[in-house]
Amino acid sequence: MRLPNRLRKVPWRTNIAAAGGLIGGLVAGVAHTRRAVGAVDRRDGEHLRLLATASDVVFRYLPAPANRFDYVSPSVEKVSGYAVEEHYADPGLIRRLVHPDDWGILLEAMRSEGPNASFELRWVRKTGEVLWVEQRVALVRNDAGKVVAVEGIARDVTARKEAEDALRCSEERHRALFETIAQGVIYYDGEGSITAANPAATRILGLTLDELRALSPLSRSWRAIREDGSDLPNEERPVEVALKTGREVKGLILGFRPSPGEMRWIRWNAAPQFRPGEDRPYGVHATLEDVTESRRAEQELRAAEERFRVAFYNAPIGIALVDLDGRYRQVNPAICEILGYGEQELLGKTFKEITHPDDLDTSLEFERRLLMGEFETYHLEKRYVCANNDPVWASLNVSLVRDARGEPLYYVAKVQDISERKEWEAALARSEERFRLVARATSEGIMDTDLRNNTLEWGGAAESLFGYGPNEPRSMEWWKDLIHPDDRDRVMASIDSVLRDGDAWSDEYRFRRADGSYAVVSNRSCVVRDEAGEPVRMIGSMLDVTERRRAEKALKESEERFRSLIQNSSDIITIVSEKGEILYQSPSMLRVLGHELRDRIGKNVFESALVHPEDLPHQAEAIRKTLGVPGALESFELRMRHRDGSWRYIEAMAQNLLEEPSVGGIVLNARDITGRRQAEEALRASEERFKSLIQNSSDMITVVGANGEIMYHSPSIERVLGHEPGSRIGKNVFESALIHPDDIALHSEAIRKTLSEPGNSRTVEMRMRHRDGSWRYIEATMRNPVAESGLHGVVANSRDITERKRTEEALRESEERFRLLAETTNDLVCLHDLDGRYLYVSPSSERLLGFAPDELVGTNPYDLMHPEDVSRINSGPRQELMRGEPQVTTTVRYRKKSGDYAWFETVTGLVRDEQGRVFRLQTSSRDVSERKAAEEALEKAARARTEFLADVSHELRTPLTVIRGNAEVGLQLRRDCVHKEGLEEIVHESGRVSRMVEDLLFLARSDASNLPPATPFVQESVSVRPFLYGLAHRAELLAREYGATLEATHGERTEGTLRVDHMRIEQAVLALVDNAAKYGPEGGTISLESGLVPGDAMLKIEVSDRGPGIPEDELPRVFERFYRASKPRNLGASDGGGTGLGLSIAKTIVESQGGRIEAQSRPGEGTSIKIYLPLIAGGNDHEKIF
Repeated sequence: MRLPNRLRKVPWRTNIAAAGGLIGGLVAGVAHTRRAVGAVDRRDGEHLRLLATASDVVFRYLPAPANRFDYVSPSVEKVSGYAVEEHYADPGLIRRLVHPDDWGILLEAMRSEGPNASFELRWVRKTGEVLWVEQRVALVRNDAGKVVAVEGIARDVTARKEAEDALRCSEERHRALFETIAQGVIYYDGEGSITAANPAATRILGLTLDELRALSPLSRSWRAIREDGSDLPNEERPVEVALKTGREVKGLILGFRPSPGEMRWIRWNAAPQFRPGEDRPYGVHATLEDVTESRRAEQELRAAEERFRVAFYNAPIGIALVDLDGRYRQVNPAICEILGYGEQELLGKTFKEITHPDDLDTSLEFERRLLMGEFETYHLEKRYVCANNDPVWASLNVSLVRDARGEPLYYVAKVQDISERKEWEAALARSEERFRLVARATSEGIMDTDLRNNTLEWGGAAESLFGYGPNEPRSMEWWKDLIHPDDRDRVMASIDSVLRDGDAWSDEYRFRRADGSYAVVSNRSCVVRDEAGEPVRMIGSMLDVTERRRAEKALKESEERFRSLIQNSSDIITIVSEKGEILYQSPSMLRVLGHELRDRIGKNVFESALVHPEDLPHQAEAIRKTLGVPGALESFELRMRHRDGSWRYIEAMAQNLLEEPSVGGIVLNARDITGRRQAEEALRASEERFKSLIQNSSDMITVVGANGEIMYHSPSIERVLGHEPGSRIGKNVFESALIHPDDIALHSEAIRKTLSEPGNSRTVEMRMRHRDGSWRYIEATMRNPVAESGLHGVVANSRDITERKRTEEALRESEERFRLLAETTNDLVCLHDLDGRYLYVSPSSERLLGFAPDELVGTNPYDLMHPEDVSRINSGPRQELMRGEPQVTTTVRYRKKSGDYAWFETVTGLVRDEQGRVFRLQTSSRDVSERKAAEEALEKAARARTEFLADVSHELRTPLTVIRGNAEVGLQLRRDCVHKEGLEEIVHESGRVSRMVEDLLFLARSDASNLPPATPFVQESVSVRPFLYGLAHRAELLAREYGATLEATHGERTEGTLRVDHMRIEQAVLALVDNAAKYGPEGGTISLESGLVPGDAMLKIEVSDRGPGIPEDELPRVFERFYRASKPRNLGASDGGGTGLGLSIAKTIVESQGGRIEAQSRPGEGTSIKIYLPLIAGGNDHEKIF
């Protein structure tokens, strides 16, 4: 082992102080005085052995100018994949070992002012795999304070980091669900105080979260009312019951009046929460649902029940309400008349008592299936036993009535007397039975054709052979159409020939069965003629010979397959005579050994040059052994020469078939096993490597004999449990003091079962005592390898999983909270893979969609989505998720099991793995059908409003145009008219009113989502540079009108292309310039700056003034319609502040073109408004998240 420089050059006192406890534990007994230096030198070898066996990596690194490792412990190869010698030989290895993104962490630790540093970073193994490492280092400094060495320990913490990431994802799912579900959720601590409540709970109770938390423990400060109107005692409140008894409270409905006003009725569920091993709840998870509306519906139901009662007692058919135990609870007069019982007499009976015994099992089976929900109603014809003991046939329709939660309440039975119809059906059945008995007498179909009347009758087995019922209309044309088209002309020609001058006819053809398949039929018939010799009838039989013809065909195909199998077999099949002469050899001889068949036929196998000389006697002996015993079988191995000169290992089998007439020889079946022999050699080499692996494995490997005695355990027992190697050999595992008393039975049973089941393996978890007295969780995989090695015992591979168990417990508690929320919420909560398929569906799916969760798992939600919504979802919300949006809300129609569609609002969130990549989607959906109906009504009203404004604007434009035109004509006729000032005011104001009308109409049409703007947007490709120069020119002209100066500046880069309505964008920018001119100082300067945003595919246009600015509290309202800031500078009475629509119109235009607009202002310094527009060329692609 290489001796570290630190043991030779650095004083021990300095070194131990610098180590700061990192590797000091390995030299804990070293004295801190100069007198101990000699003792340390004597124990150097022992310390090095301890460092060599440590599972953590112990190292010493020398920074610049050396830049090399001075010492690394052997465990570094297991952690990093690089051998110890590679660390010493390659100065640049540390840069490859530390992840590039974490190099700064290492440098920051090196610059630390203190003697020690601890941090976590990533290493890159030699294989490219990334792992997390926890490092604790001591910085060794010289007298000048410069770091001359770094000593430390590195530990692989990848498993812990993965567990922490899994726990974080679970908590994130729990939080998202808690915030988005519609059902109220409240958490109480062990004293009954509220610790958390979701938004739905505050909405249902009408209280804020702070008001809820201010309630007294167990919420006794508010009054609770039972459904009957009485007060609910404090000890019966659901949260108090759950806390004090540990029992879950479900479905308790209470009245609650949060403030003067309407009473609210709420359904409570309270579930106590326990920690493992504790019997007293540490808290309560309560869910609540507002059922006020459902109670109101129940009152309306009572009125409907009175109407039902009237219809019930006057119905012309028998109607009964039947309890779930089958007892009649209410009957009408009609059913009493059918069954012959009085009303009170019948109410005391069950339907089982008056059902005919022969029909009772059927009735009970239908009742069971109805109760299980297999169908909503059933129809059954059965017999009842009347009051006079006579049977009566009845048609019975039964449906099951359920409550609002889907729980069964009672049956509704409707009964009609069908006795007369049953008597008629019985007579008909007896007649048909006689006909069937005659037909069963033959296995052939009987056909009788009346040639004059063109009718055909058949019997015998015809119906069972071909599947046509007795009511099938039959004629000669019907029979002819059922003959296969390819056989029809031939068959009819032969019949015509027989009818002309023959007496008997027979033929074979294909005949179509009722199921569409064809049967091969052998038909024989004779011709019956009248006295004149004319044919009047044909009587004969039809025999189905399909199976016979199929068997004949199968036999022929089997012979062909056998011939093909021999020709294409990978084995060499050879037939030799009694003297060894080759009579036949399969073509595979060429494929396996490369020899042509023509070179082999007639050769003698006892003298073959292809067989290795050492193997010729073995072959001859095997063949001779078979000669004396017919059918004898012998196996042997030999080597045969390939055409390329190489020797191949062959496994051969010889069988004596000399007395088999179809063979008449000895059959040799030979296959190439060269690959198998090579694999066996490789296996032996692998076993040697495996033995070395066991000796150096980090897992603890133990071999236990059949009697439980430990025969071997690997050296890693010291690393896992702290015991010296070899200290446990000879001990009995059934009496081991290292196994936790509670786990001994489980451990012993696993070993016994493994011993009794060779070849099988099982994994067991148990606790074992470390040498330091602590208990460690151990996962042991046991196997009985008797079949492979002949060892009758158990081989156990054990590893320390203590940290994993702690992480699993934390993860289980998180998953339990998520499951509890998902299964108690009224919303539909689902988990999907990245293709959208359902991985988990909450139980509310059955109530919202009619599908049980297991019916949806594995399917795709797009199959249920309305066809009109699929493309919208793919082009909108799905693209937002692909761009990395953490949460997207969509509204879409889903098909219920009934076929109806319902609107759902779905919140979709991303679930990421430990690398931050999205690997699951989580959705929470709520039925918003009623809200969508209201929105459609609102949209209709908006359209009506827009159309109204369009009509009003038209009515206003006409008179305004006339007024302005007349005023302009007056000015042109008389420039010196005394009314000149008034006419100019008329022209100015009429123009201002016209612009105001246009602005109002533009905004109204923008509000209607399905209407075009007043002037439709015309989007086209616009080059940025010429657009900006033209815009600056028009803005300068506008500024001059107000006596202001425009300063236009362009960025260095103004290349690119916009796809916008450039006239509308210009309108928006000029509105900003107009606004700046009004509110800026008289004769002031307006700034117009434009250019591309660095690192983003956006064009920025900024308009700034040096006016008084906008107060901070008013800034969020600048884009609101009709909002006007403080009065602008004096521009005359007519321009006093404008309409307050300019900035609102600018915002509408910019956002319709895919851009955004922002306002910034500082009182006394001025206002700046920025417009951002997306470019269609030269932008950066969004980083993909999948």
